[in-house]
Amino acid sequence: MDLEKVGSGVKDDEAQKKGNLEPSHFAPDVEEGGIVEEVGDAAEEEDETPLEGVLVRDRKEVLHEKMMASAVDAANVTIVTEEEPSHCARNKMAYICIAICVLTVVVVFGLVPGILIPKRRSDNKNKASPEEGGLSKDVLSEVPTTSISPSGQPTEIPTATPSMAPSLSFAPTTEKMGFVIEAIGFGYEEGSDLLEPLTDKTSPQYKAALWLAEQDTNVTWPIETAAQFSEFLQRYAATVFYYATDGDNSWLNKANFLSPDKHICDWNAPVLEGGQDLFTIPLPLGDPNAKKVAGIAYCLDFGPDSLGNVALALQLAANNVTGTIPRDLLAFQYLWYLMLPDNSISGGIPDEVYDNVYLQALWLPFNEISGSISSKIGQLSRLQYSWFNNNLLTGTLPSEIGLLTGLYSLQSGYNSLSGTVPTEMGEMAVLQLMELRNNSLYGDLPDSLLNLSNLQQLSMSYCNVSWSLPDNIDSIFPNLNSMALIEVDLVGTIPDSITTLQSLQYLDLTRTGINGTIPVGPWPPSMNILGAGGNSLTGTIPSSLGDLSSLSLLDFSFNELTGRLPESLANLSSLSLFAVNGNEITGNVPQSYGSLSNLASFSISENLITGNMNFLCDANPGMQARSDCFGEIVCDCCFVCCNDDDVCQIK
Repeated sequence: MDLEKVGSGVKDDEAQKKGNLEPSHFAPDVEEGGIVEEVGDAAEEEDETPLEGVLVRDRKEVLHEKMMASAVDAANVTIVTEEEPSHCARNKMAYICIAICVLTVVVVFGLVPGILIPKRRSDNKNKASPEEGGLSKDVLSEVPTTSISPSGQPTEIPTATPSMAPSLSFAPTTEKMGFVIEAIGFGYEEGSDLLEPLTDKTSPQYKAALWLAEQDTNVTWPIETAAQFSEFLQRYAATVFYYATDGDNSWLNKANFLSPDKHICDWNAPVLEGGQDLFTIPLPLGDPNAKKVAGIAYCLDFGPDSLGNVALALQLAANNVTGTIPRDLLAFQYLWYLMLPDNSISGGIPDEVYDNVYLQALWLPFNEISGSISSKIGQLSRLQYSWFNNNLLTGTLPSEIGLLTGLYSLQSGYNSLSGTVPTEMGEMAVLQLMELRNNSLYGDLPDSLLNLSNLQQLSMSYCNVSWSLPDNIDSIFPNLNSMALIEVDLVGTIPDSITTLQSLQYLDLTRTGINGTIPVGPWPPSMNILGAGGNSLTGTIPSSLGDLSSLSLLDFSFNELTGRLPESLANLSSLSLFAVNGNEITGNVPQSYGSLSNLASFSISENLITGNMNFLCDANPGMQARSDCFGEIVCDCCFVCCNDDDVCQIK
C-alpha cells in the first residue's frame, strides 16, 4: 500500500482481490484513502439458452434412436417365457392351445414391459413445465419430506421407499452403453433437451455415460431399487461435472473422482494446504465434528429401503476448476451444498442449479461466472447462504430474491449488477449479512430494508445509491456490527444512537457527504475501525474515543474539524493508522502519544498543528508519517511534508 495517499480521501484505483470468507464477518485491510474496507474483486458474458422444455413424442423417439445408434453394440432385452406345448392331439385341444398362445403373447408383450421399464405418467400435474427444467416429476413426486434446521441437519429422515423407484430389471450381457443411456433418460423428464448431448461423442455427458458403461464397477445391475437408481444418477452427475470442468488436466485435487470401485460418498479427499484449506468449509454447517474435505464433502444415509446413502455436498474450493457448470448437476436431486469458490469457472449459472430445491448453500465466489442471477432463485426456499461475489455477473437483482425468507447471508459484491435494490428484499427477515458493494446499483435504498432487524453486516460501498441513516438505528438494527458505505450518498448526520450499538466494530462512512458533528458517545468498546474521511464533519474529536482500546484505525481526514488533538487518544494502544489531515486542528502533538507504539501510519498534515513530533518517530521505528514539516513541525520520520499553503511533496 502506498501510504503517501493515506488520509487523502482518494479512492483506491484497484480493489483488492481476496478476503476472509468466514460467513461471520468481513476481512478488513487498509485502503488507499485512509480507511479500512472489506476486500474482493470483480469472463466474458455467455448467452444462456432457455430450456426447450418437454419435447413432442416424435422428437423423443428420434432422439432415442440417435442415442441408441451412438451406443456401442447396445444389447437387446431378451424376454424368456415358458416353452409352449409342442402339439395338440385333438382339434379341441388345438383351439385351446391357440387360445393359450394368444393369451401368453398378450401377457408377455402387454404386462412385462410395464414391469421392465418404469412407466412415465401422462397426467400434466406430474410433469415438469418447460420452465421447470429437466428432472422427471416421477423422480421427484414423492421426495422425502425433511425439516431443515439452520445447522443443516434434517429433523426427519425418510424411511419409505419413494414410489418413483425404477425397476430396470435388465442385466446387460456385453456392452452396457445402451442401458446406461436408457437409465439416464429415466432420470429426466420425457423429451428433455438434457439428453441431447448424449448424441455427441465429444460431450462431457457422453464421456460420462461411456465411463459408467465401460469402467465403473460400483453400480449394481440390474437396477431394482430407489437406492441403486439414486446412486447411479449421482455418479452420472459427478462424472459429467468432472469432464465438463477438465478434471483430468486442471484439477489440483482429484478428490478420488471417477474411482470405479468406490461409492459416490467416497469420492473425496483431504484438502490441500494453502488456498484450498483456506476456502473450504467444514460440512455439514453447524456440526462441531464436521471436517474439511474436497469433493463429495457430505453424505447422509436415508437407509436401503429409501434412497440409500445420498450425496448432499459438492465442494471443490481453490482447485483450478475450469469450464462451465453443467446443467446435469440437476441429477444431484437432494444437493444441500454447492460450494466452488476461488476457481476459474466461466459461463452462466444454469437454470437447473436453481431447480435443486434442497440447496442450503450456493457458494460460487471468486470465479469468472457471467450472465445474470435468474428469477428462479426465488424457488430455493431452503437457501441460507448465497455467495456470488467477485464474478462477472450483470443484469439486475431479481425481485424474487425477496422470497428467500430463510437466507442468512447474501454476498454479490464485486460484480457488474445494475438497477435498484428490490423493495422485496425487506421481506428477508432473518438476513444477517448483505454485501452488494462495487456494483453499478443506483437509486434510493428502499425503506423496506429497515425491516431487516437481524442485520449484522451491511456493505454497499462504491454503489451509486442514496440513503439516510435512521435516527433510531440502534433499535432498527440492534445487532449491527459492521457497516461499510464508502461513497454512498448519505443525507444528514451520524445519529447519536449509533454509539449505543454495543456490537459495532466496523464503521466506514468515507466520502459519503455526511455532515454534522462526531457523536460524543461513549462509543461501544468493541470498535475496531472508525472512518469518516472526506466529508463535512465539524466540531472537535470527542475525547471519549480514547476509551476504545481495540481501535486499530481512526480516520477523520479531510473534514472541517477544529480544536486540539485529545490527550485521551494516547490510550489507544492498538492503534496502527491515524489520519486527521486536511482539517483545521490546532495545537501540537501531545507528548503522551509517545505511548502509541504500534503506529504504522500517522497523518496530521494540512492543519494548524505545530511543534516537534520526533518523540513519536522514536517510539515507532519504521512509521510513515505525514505532517506540515516544511516550517511548522519538526519530524524526521515524515515521508510527506506540506507547507503553509498546503502544498505537499515527498521528502
